[in-house]
Amino acid sequence: MLSSAFEIPCPRFVEIGRATNNTAILAKFYLDETRENLESLENHGEKRRFKIYDALSGKNRKMSLFDLERRAEKNAARSKEVSKTNDAAKRDELRKNLIESELHENADGLKRIKTILHNLIARENKNLLNNPSCQLQHLIFEIRKVLF
Repeated sequence: MLSSAFEIPCPRFVEIGRATNNTAILAKFYLDETRENLESLENHGEKRRFKIYDALSGKNRKMSLFDLERRAEKNAARSKEVSKTNDAAKRDELRKNLIESELHENADGLKRIKTILHNLIARENKNLLNNPSCQLQHLIFEIRKVLF
């Protein structure tokens, strides 16, 4: 008789088990999403576009660090001064100076993008370290050990 009482789970414990299982699934989802966002920011952050003031066009545009650097390289390569120079060393030095001057013109935009990326990475790290889902997931496993 006693063994049959222990075989039938209490409905309240079953309900708690289902709730903790659903919460664990959600916690894992949010944890994985935060890890993916952080990895994406660290590996491909320079290609994320943010709205900045573009000094060359005089407009607010969505641009990335990669866009700004690539445009500076392209404009330097297209420059007539660079194409007229026959000496390779002088051509490279001139190209380098043109790239630096264009990036200096957009220094405010570059600083803004780097600040945004830094803040996004800091926020994702904070989410990863202080994520209540991590603490909740640990709590759920502890509850399961006690109940089941």
